[in-house]
Amino acid sequence: METILLATKTMKKDRVSESEILLKKAEELLKKKSEAKILELIEELAVQNEEKSKRADELLIANKELTLQQDNLNKIASRVPGLVFQYLLRPDGTSCFPYASEAIREIYRVSPDEVREDASKVFAIGHPDDLAGVIASIQSSAQTLTPWQHEYRVKFDDGTIRSLYGNAVPQKDEDGSVLWHGYISDITGRKRVEDDLRIREERYRLLAENARDVIWNMKLDGTITYISPAVEHLRGFTVEEAMQQTLEEILTPDSQRIVIDYLQKLNFAFKSGLPLPNFKGENEYCCKDGSTLCTEVLVFPLLESDGSSLTMLGVTLSERKHKEEALLESEERFRLLNETLEQRIKERTSELETTNRELEFHLKEIEQFNYIISHDLSEPINTLTNFTKLIHEEYAGKLDEAGNKSIDFINHSAIRMRLLLKGLLNYSFLGKDSVRSEVDCNKVFDEVLSYLSDEIQASGASITVKELPRIIAYETEMRLLLRELINNAIKFRKKDILPEIRILAENKGNEWVFSIADNGIGIKEQDREKVFIIFKRMVNRDDYEGTGIGLAQCKKIVEFHGGKIWVESNMEMGSTFRFTIPV
Repeated sequence: METILLATKTMKKDRVSESEILLKKAEELLKKKSEAKILELIEELAVQNEEKSKRADELLIANKELTLQQDNLNKIASRVPGLVFQYLLRPDGTSCFPYASEAIREIYRVSPDEVREDASKVFAIGHPDDLAGVIASIQSSAQTLTPWQHEYRVKFDDGTIRSLYGNAVPQKDEDGSVLWHGYISDITGRKRVEDDLRIREERYRLLAENARDVIWNMKLDGTITYISPAVEHLRGFTVEEAMQQTLEEILTPDSQRIVIDYLQKLNFAFKSGLPLPNFKGENEYCCKDGSTLCTEVLVFPLLESDGSSLTMLGVTLSERKHKEEALLESEERFRLLNETLEQRIKERTSELETTNRELEFHLKEIEQFNYIISHDLSEPINTLTNFTKLIHEEYAGKLDEAGNKSIDFINHSAIRMRLLLKGLLNYSFLGKDSVRSEVDCNKVFDEVLSYLSDEIQASGASITVKELPRIIAYETEMRLLLRELINNAIKFRKKDILPEIRILAENKGNEWVFSIADNGIGIKEQDREKVFIIFKRMVNRDDYEGTGIGLAQCKKIVEFHGGKIWVESNMEMGSTFRFTIPV
C-alpha cells in the first residue's frame, strides 16, 4: 500500500513539473510573439511617418508651384494693355474686385487691395452723367447673364475725365452672387480723335452745302460719290438725280473726251508714282431742260486713306467766266480747302496706320497669350487640382487640421486661378499711350552697361560699340531692348570662349539699322523666326536659364516703334540681331 501511495505521489509530482515546463514554454512563446508584434507595429508607424513626411514635402512643392504660377499670371497680366479683373456682385447688392491687375492704379487711381473687398471707391469716381447707365448695364448683365459691354466716363477729383470701355462675361454662383471676368481699357485718345474728325467733317459739309459753286467727289471710273446741293441751281437736277448720272449724261461728247483724256493721264501718273496733275479748264454740261452750260472746272486728285486708290475733288463754277479776281479768290479758297483735306487725310491715314499696326501687334500677342493659358498654365493647375483631390480622398480623417487647411487652400487657389485663366482667354486689349522723345542711344547704352556690369564681369565679355545716334523713340522701351539683346549675347555664349559683342548703327535714309553681333552658340536656320515667339525656347533650360520672354519682348518694342527685327546666324559661329527704327 505504501508503495502504491509513493508511486502515486511521484506521478503527481512529475505531472506538476511537466505542466510547469509547458507553462513556462508558453509564456516564453507569448513573449516572443508580443515582441515581434510590437516591432511590426513600430516598423509600420515608421513607414507611415515617412509617408506623411513625404506627403508634406509634396504639399510644400505643390504650394510653391501654385505660387509660381500665380506670379507668372500676374506678370502676363501686367504686359496686357488695360485692366484685367474679376468683379463680384453679392446678393445683398454690395460688390468687390476679387482680382484686379496692377493696371487698376492707372485706370481708376486705386490699388488692387483697396477694392478687393469693397468696390465703392471705383463707383465714387464715376462721371455723374454716366454712373446710372453703368449700374443699369451691370444689373442687366447680372439678370440675363449676357456679356457686359459698356462705354462710360470717370471723373477724378482734379477734374480729369477719362473715357473707358469695359467688356466682361458673367457667371452665377450657387449663393446667388454673380462673378464677371473681363477687362477695361482707356479709350480717351481714340474718342478725342473721333471727335476731331467729326468736327472737321461737319465743317467740310457746311462749306460744301452752302457754296454757290458745285463741289463734287468722283472716282477714276466716273462714279460720283458726293455732289453739293448747288447742282440743282446750276443744271436743274436734284442731288439724288445727279448722283446716278454717268459721264455721258453729264457732259457733251467733246467735254467727255477732254475728261476721259485727263482721267487716263491721272491714272498713269498714279500707277507710275509720278506727281498727280490737277485740272483747270472748261466743260460743257447737259442741263435738265435740254440746254447745255459751259463753265469752268477745277479738279484736285486726292489719295484715299488706304493709299491704294484715288478720288477727285472737283469744283464746277456757277458762271462761265469769272473776273480774274474772283477766279484767283476761288483758286486760293479751294487750294486752302485742298490743303485742309489733304492734311485731314494724312492725319487720318497716319491714325489708321498706327491703329492697324497696334491692332495687328496685339492680335498676335493675344494669340500667343491664349496659347500659353490653354496649354502651359492650365496643365499644372489641373495637375494640382487632381493631386489635392487624391490626397484629400486618401487621407480623409488622417491629417490634422493644419494639413486639411493646406489642402483646401491649394485646391481653392487652383480653382480660382483656373477660372481667371478661362476668363482671360476671351479678351483683347488696347495699348497704352506712350510719349516719343529725342533719345541719346549712347547714354542709354552706358546705362545698360552699368545695369549688366555683374554679368559682364562674371562672363569676361568684351563689348565694342561705334558712335550711336540720337533718335526719336520711346526711351524706356529702347533701354529694355538694348539690355535684353546684350544680355542675350552674354547668356548664350560658348562654354570655353569669352564672349565678344559688337554694336553699331547705320543710317539708311528713312531708318536706322542697329546690329548686335556675338560669337556665341548660334541659332539653327529653322529656329530664327521661332526665337521671337513668347515662351518658345530653342535651348535646354538646364543649360541656359531664362523665361522665353526676352526676345518676344524685343520684337514687341521694335514693332511698337514701327520697325522690324530679325536674326542672322550660323551654328557655332555666333548670331547678329538687327532691328530698324524709322527716322
